[in-house]
Amino acid sequence: MNEERALVHPSLIRNKVYELVKKASVSLHPRYYEELRKRAEEETSENARWILQQLLENTQIAQQENLPLCQDTGYVIVFFTVGRDVCLPADVQVYVDEAVRTVYNESLLRASIVSHPFSRVNTRDNTPAVVHIEQGSGSGLEIDVMLKGAGSENASALKMLSPAEGEDGVRRFVLQTLRSTAWNACPPLIIGLGIGGTMETSAYLAKKAILNWVKGKEMGIWERDLMMDINNLGIGPGGVGGKLTCLGVSLETAPCHIATLPVALCVQCYATRIASDTLSRQEIESIDQGR
Repeated sequence: MNEERALVHPSLIRNKVYELVKKASVSLHPRYYEELRKRAEEETSENARWILQQLLENTQIAQQENLPLCQDTGYVIVFFTVGRDVCLPADVQVYVDEAVRTVYNESLLRASIVSHPFSRVNTRDNTPAVVHIEQGSGSGLEIDVMLKGAGSENASALKMLSPAEGEDGVRRFVLQTLRSTAWNACPPLIIGLGIGGTMETSAYLAKKAILNWVKGKEMGIWERDLMMDINNLGIGPGGVGGKLTCLGVSLETAPCHIATLPVALCVQCYATRIASDTLSRQEIESIDQGR
């Protein structure tokens, strides 16, 4: 008989999401920061070098002064990867939103969410968050929080290609899109690509691709070649021209219908604000028992 799963206590969800949102709002993800710092030396344009210097300085000030990394404090996306030995409460969205509401009000972070796309009435506390729940193959609970600004989200795109267009069609779509949008998305960028599945699957995979890159995924040959093509567009840091438009490309794929080739392009700007934590079953049970 399978061992009964441990239920993650609502207070644990609230506390962890609160901590991760607070951390992400003032911190540039370490992998992005290191890539930016290392590759800044490649830039030859004087204007571009000045932009990169400002970005690095802004990162240091945000962490030292505990201030938001960007004035667009983003909408909150929470990824739960649930192990085989734990389970989430049915109303997990409620507890996530409680955490977001608290941290955005306490930290005086800008409220950027409207309750309806047409009426545009601000919810005044940056809720609701976007919550994704995925069954993992391991144990325990993994929580990832991504704060996504509108500038880079507006530069993203999705297209249903013909299967005959293949890899070349994907490359053309990415370059055509970025040629007209990347300058306004606060580069240097990270590019996430979701290819395959259905329309909504590809969009989810594109965001997961960004998450996977910051958590250590290395680029393959196709991804590196596409990154070189993007950098050859000459858009540069802050859109002022230069070599460093893109720091990384990350691709995730899924099986798809014989008649479709869905491609989602997720653009991630300089303000790569992602924070993560992993809890074992033992930690979840001990926290529950201590309440």
